[in-house]
Amino acid sequence: MFSVQHDVLDNFLTLVNISSESGEEYDIIEYLVKRLKLYTRDVKVDSNGKYPKGLGNVIARIPGNKKYTPIIFCAHMDTVRPGKGISPQILNNIIKSDGKTILGADDKAGIASILTLLKIIHKDKLDCCPIEIIFTFSEENGLLGSRSLNFNELKSKIGFILDSDGEVGGAVIKAPSYLYFNISVKGKSAHSGMDAKNGINAIKIAADAISKIPTGAIGADTTINIGKIKGGSAINIVPDNAVIEYEIRSYSDKNLKKYKELIQKAFKDSALKYKGDVSILVEEQFLKYDFQSNAKTLEIFKSACKQSNITPRLLNSFGGSDANIFNANGIETLNISIGYSKPHTTDEAITLSALKNLLDVIYAIVKVCSK
Repeated sequence: MFSVQHDVLDNFLTLVNISSESGEEYDIIEYLVKRLKLYTRDVKVDSNGKYPKGLGNVIARIPGNKKYTPIIFCAHMDTVRPGKGISPQILNNIIKSDGKTILGADDKAGIASILTLLKIIHKDKLDCCPIEIIFTFSEENGLLGSRSLNFNELKSKIGFILDSDGEVGGAVIKAPSYLYFNISVKGKSAHSGMDAKNGINAIKIAADAISKIPTGAIGADTTINIGKIKGGSAINIVPDNAVIEYEIRSYSDKNLKKYKELIQKAFKDSALKYKGDVSILVEEQFLKYDFQSNAKTLEIFKSACKQSNITPRLLNSFGGSDANIFNANGIETLNISIGYSKPHTTDEAITLSALKNLLDVIYAIVKVCSK
């Protein structure tokens, strides 16, 4: 009889040794397709023709018993950088990298638990609910995988995303909407010494606009961040271009609209003031969600935690995840904590007990949905 804890650890260590930085998930896609075919014939890679061949979401269906409600388990395949050449170390039951890279528990701990779950179901010939497995690509790069999914092909109306940090037992019940801004300011180049009066400084236009826009936490429900600025070509040339990237996250539709208009107006007014020009691209990358206390997925999750002797914790988050996209497409989907800490850093870590606890919870979710 195989050891469940050893198996989920083995799966995890195998996965983190497969490099899969965002946009470079080809090897892990190939590996996961082979693994999933051990449990079902219904496996495919789907990118809807938007991305290079071989890059897409891995979708598998475990037929299960049709008298039970079908569910989705989802995790993303990509990692942030630096994610190549990961060398996992285990000390005092804590798994970390060697400090040169991330660990990749975000989100390979989720994938490892799902693969182990499928092995248990297959081995025990469990009479379970139908399960749709979705491994998304480029989640860290703007939720590209889930945003390209054809949701009309999915059977399930409830799902669980395995992708939140913190101890197992957490569940994100509230997440914000997100607006991305790419703002291009145009000025006029000129020699900064001999012809300065004929130049129009694009960076000055941008600075004038930026000074009028609040950043950081704006009250309790909104954050604004200016994340990137680039412009100019040489120190002795009046810069004729500047590109600025902003984001707004908010639980409030009213504030989202208010600060979107404020940013647009600030840049247009500054461009007019200094006789430049501006073009503004605004992209709504994901929509907010807010679970009610009687949500079906929440009831299932609480019951599964109780069966696993784990105390559920209901969380609000200012982060986005595939859960935002699934919920916006009519699939009630809960993003659950899977045990990792300090994601996106070289100090990222996860414990052996977290891997086992996560497996216990998702196995209990299947049992709750198979009654």
